Amino acid sequence: MSIMNVALSGLRAASGDLEVTGNNIANANTTGFKQSSAQFADVFGGGSTGNQIGNGVKIASISQDFSGGPVNATNGQLDMAITGDGFFTMKSADGTTVYSRAGNFSVDTKGYIVNNDGSLLQGYVASNGQVGAAKGEIQIPTEPAPPKATANITFARNLDASSNVITATFDPADGSTYNASDPATIYDSLGGAHSMTTYYTKTADNNWAVNVEVDGTSLGSGSLAFNPDGSLLSATGLGSFTWNPGGGAQASQALSLNYTDATQFGGNSAPPSISQDGYAAGIFTGLDIDDNGVISARYTNGRLEPLGQVAVATFANPQGLYSVGDMTWVETGVSGAAQSSKSNSMGSIRSGALEASNVDLTEQLVNMITAQRAFQANAQSIKAGDTLMQSIMSIQ
Repeated sequence: MSIMNVALSGLRAASGDLEVTGNNIANANTTGFKQSSAQFADVFGGGSTGNQIGNGVKIASISQDFSGGPVNATNGQLDMAITGDGFFTMKSADGTTVYSRAGNFSVDTKGYIVNNDGSLLQGYVASNGQVGAAKGEIQIPTEPAPPKATANITFARNLDASSNVITATFDPADGSTYNASDPATIYDSLGGAHSMTTYYTKTADNNWAVNVEVDGTSLGSGSLAFNPDGSLLSATGLGSFTWNPGGGAQASQALSLNYTDATQFGGNSAPPSISQDGYAAGIFTGLDIDDNGVISARYTNGRLEPLGQVAVATFANPQGLYSVGDMTWVETGVSGAAQSSKSNSMGSIRSGALEASNVDLTEQLVNMITAQRAFQANAQSIKAGDTLMQSIMSIQ
C-alpha cells in the first residue's frame, strides 16, 4: 500500500535525522567540529495537475554549519585558532591537500608541524628571516642559530651644545680629555662579545671629534659637525673602520658608525639609543606565533627568527567541501578552488588557543526529540496501514 511506502520513507528520513543529530552530540567536545543538519525534500510520483499525491520524504542533503565555535585558551605552544573565515591548509600522508579548523598541532620527529593524523601544516616559508611567497611545510629548527658579526652600528644621541671646548690631547684614561662617551657591545664572526666605546670631544663650536676603541684598542677617529640649529651637518671618517677581533685568528671585520639621528641641543648629553646588527649564537628555546600567523623561533640570544606564516584558505561555497574524517575536508567542484593567502588577510590567528565544536547541545537535544516524534508518528502510519491491510484481507 502507498501509505506503507510513504511511512517507510518517513522512517528512513527520521532515522537519518537522528543519526545526524547523534553525530553532532557525539562530537560536542571535538576540536574544530562543525555541526550538521538534515535537509528534507518531499517526493512526488506523478499524477495530473491538481491530483498529485505525495510519495513521502527524503533527505535531500546534509548541510554543515561552518560558523565559528568558542575559542578557548590552552597551554599548547602550537595550539592555534582561526578567528574569522578560513581553514588551515595541510598535506596528508598520501600528498592530498586537506583543510581543517582544528588547530591542535605538534612537531613530528623531523621537526615539521603536524596535526593529530600526521598531516603537514602548510605555510609561506621564510628565508633569511623574511616570509616569502613560496608555500611549503613549516619546519622547526633543532640546530643552534649561527652568530652574526656586527657590521653596522647606529647612534641616536644628543651632544650638549653648552659643553666646553677641549684642546687637550685625547686620552681615554683621562676623563678631562673628552666630554661624553658611549659604551656598546659588538660581536665578532664567531659570536664573541666585545666592548666598544666611542668618545666625544668638543673641538670648536658645532664641531666634535669622535674616537673609537674596541677592547681598549683604538680603531681610529672621525668627526661630527652640526648646523646652528643643532641638526647634523656632516659625519666624517666614521663610515668604515677595520677591526681584527681575533688578533689574526679571525678575518678582519668592517665596522660602520651611523650618526644620522645625532643632534646637538642645549642641556645634558642624553643617554644614547644604540642599535647594532650583530648577535651571538643562540640555542632554540621555543616558538612565538603572532596574530598574523607568523611562526618564529625564539633563541637564547634574544633573537626571533621567522620560520613561516600560516596559510589560510577560503572557499566560495564551504558547504560544497567533502569531509574525509579527522576534522579535515577536501575541495570539490561545488566548493570551488581554495583561495589561499597569508593568514592576516583571511582571518587572524590566536596562538595558545583552540576552537571548540560549534555544537549547541540544547538545540541538538530538542532536534532529537523532534526527530524521535517524527519516527514514532511514521511508525504509527505503518501501523495504520497494517490495520487497513488486515481489514481488506478480512473481507469475505
